[in-house]
Amino acid sequence: MASPFDAIDAAGQAAIAQRLGEAVAFIGMKGGDYSSGPDPERPQQEATAITAISPRMGKVADGIQGRSSTGSSRTHNHSEILLTEADFAALEWEPKRDDVVLIDPGTQKERPFTISAVLPGEFGDVQIILSEGKATP
Repeated sequence: MASPFDAIDAAGQAAIAQRLGEAVAFIGMKGGDYSSGPDPERPQQEATAITAISPRMGKVADGIQGRSSTGSSRTHNHSEILLTEADFAALEWEPKRDDVVLIDPGTQKERPFTISAVLPGEFGDVQIILSEGKATP
């Protein structure tokens, strides 16, 4: 049974996506790990998503109380995109692990990512965790 708050939540998601959303494209890949190329049965599709690209660096011992830093650093790559319930439902096919996401597709700022996980949200929205490093197919 639908809650009276569902309509309010959908309106809020739409307003946020309209204000903060960016163009993304999904490219379906064949197979899984070590896939061999684009899946012709899942052609490229475009959508609007809220993006959070966050390459960060920090000392290995940062956040560990009572430890001195070794001077070594590590990179934290936890980039993600968020699709509203309506935007996710409008996709022709659902993205999955190892598919490719292009942020700002077709522009000089285009950046490819590989999907690490697709996580359904509590309110119907979908969070997609990204990893850098996949070349555009």
